[in-house]
Amino acid sequence: MKESKETRLDGSMLWEYRLHEDTIFYQRLNVFLVAESMLLVAFALLFSSPEKSFFVPLIVVILGCFLTAAWLYVSHRQMVVINQIRMEAEKAVPTYRKIRKDRPKVLLGSMSTLTYIVPSIVFLIWLALLAALLYRRFGVEG
Repeated sequence: MKESKETRLDGSMLWEYRLHEDTIFYQRLNVFLVAESMLLVAFALLFSSPEKSFFVPLIVVILGCFLTAAWLYVSHRQMVVINQIRMEAEKAVPTYRKIRKDRPKVLLGSMSTLTYIVPSIVFLIWLALLAALLYRRFGVEG
């Protein structure tokens, strides 16, 4: 099937839009990863300090949980936009539709992993750090 000039133009615009949204997704991912890393380092420094403070590391853990929730929300919204563009591109460009159809199916793609799995793991890390902080504060001393 031969694509018309209008279809190629629509497909080209959709592709550029998809690339733009992909770039935004990965740039935001980098920002969240750096911010989470800085908070984890701050927690490690506070947790290992000789003063054994409780409330300041607790605040860092709470901030980390909120940041991770924001990361999950923002990544999900971005993925919805990217999937919408993908569906439109499949309608507009037969070649793209064929490539997507012929691609081997996977249980969880890389975009889904970066959107849902990685922030979930980071959230579990924050919960584990909260547990360690609470144990140090209220746990049994040996």
